[in-house]
Amino acid sequence: MMWGDTDWHCHILPGVDDGPKSYHESLAMARAAAQLGFTKIVATPHFEEGVCENYREIILTEVDFLNDAIRNARIPVTVYPGSEIMLSPTIPQLLKERKLMTLMDKGTHVLVEFPLSQCRPLWATQVLDQIKLLGIMPVVAHPERYYWLQDDMGSFKRYGSTSIMFQGNFSSIRGKYGNKAKKLIISLDNQGFIDYWGSDAHSERGYKLL
Repeated sequence: MMWGDTDWHCHILPGVDDGPKSYHESLAMARAAAQLGFTKIVATPHFEEGVCENYREIILTEVDFLNDAIRNARIPVTVYPGSEIMLSPTIPQLLKERKLMTLMDKGTHVLVEFPLSQCRPLWATQVLDQIKLLGIMPVVAHPERYYWLQDDMGSFKRYGSTSIMFQGNFSSIRGKYGNKAKKLIISLDNQGFIDYWGSDAHSERGYKLL
């Protein structure tokens, strides 16, 4: 498939989550992204309370440092701040307090994920609605990977009708998460449910496999 110039989901910041451990590894990712035609990468380090607490100020600092390194290496890519936030009932309040990072720090859209469990969280709709009341659009990361959504196309139609957005993984089309996820992401894209695309790369290899 063809993609645009922006990778909306990438774990490129060094030493903050399960992505690269060093600037050397981050620069290798930036080079690989540039070779694929990306000029903009939205860094989306994980945020999960008590596990991986990458707050907004931390991300802003790390993005500045990485962009300095990328410029010095003359790689034609710019990194923008973002975050992949594990949803929980406390997330809306943290967003209200501006402690969490939105996509490109614009305060209009936020990339969120659900636990990869077999069941739909009971609080899912309520939390998404609370985020929307803040004037922030939730963008659900890699919906094709959630077991409780894979057999429930009606959920996509219901969420879509209330203006929830979705971000698909390029690697799902390549079959990284199995045939079921592959078929679902293709179907969702054909029906116009996918608003953003991302690599979800955690290493240089993540780009090489696209």
